[in-house]
Amino acid sequence: MFEKAQSHVDLESGDVHVWRGGTDAQTLLRTALSSHLGVEPEDLVLAHDDAGRPLLARPHVRGLSIAVSHTEGMTLVAVGLVPALGLDAELIRHDVDALDVAREVLSAEEADSLARLAPEERLHAFFTRWTVAEAVLKASGEGLYRDPATLVLPEGLETGCVIDALAGLPGPWWLQALPAGDTHTAAIACRYAQPRVRLWDAPAV
Repeated sequence: MFEKAQSHVDLESGDVHVWRGGTDAQTLLRTALSSHLGVEPEDLVLAHDDAGRPLLARPHVRGLSIAVSHTEGMTLVAVGLVPALGLDAELIRHDVDALDVAREVLSAEEADSLARLAPEERLHAFFTRWTVAEAVLKASGEGLYRDPATLVLPEGLETGCVIDALAGLPGPWWLQALPAGDTHTAAIACRYAQPRVRLWDAPAV
């Protein structure tokens, strides 16, 4: 579960910290980085890599990965000392047929898995799988240039799971759905076996 944010939290190799807040993504990212690095938010210089992913240009921190996601009603950022990091959050929409959409955008195995669920469980399960797939694609740097239907996700997403490879992407990969309440789903993906994941609620501004 999300904890009340602390003014300083050490960031060590294998750590992944996810921050949730009501501010815009840039402000939340600066808040998170400031807490971990001991640098004032206004002194951080942010940029983007060739894949459009955020990065910290100054100060340079070796091995630092950053991910950002925003959807209606939820903003998340993740900061980790892992090789690659992806993050996604989605507002659960009730105007979609989860099974029909799953057959269009997810793998046949994923769609079949959803079909075996009770109808009242399908919508949340679909959005959970979609956010995990999005997080993986963001972490890989490919985004939706890779068809999400090529990904077959493992069981155990709610508590986190590690797999050696994913659709030809070198691993190991850690995948985890994040607690997001009844109205949203969220997930992280990182190329690291068994990261130490902590969840923080940013202070209100």
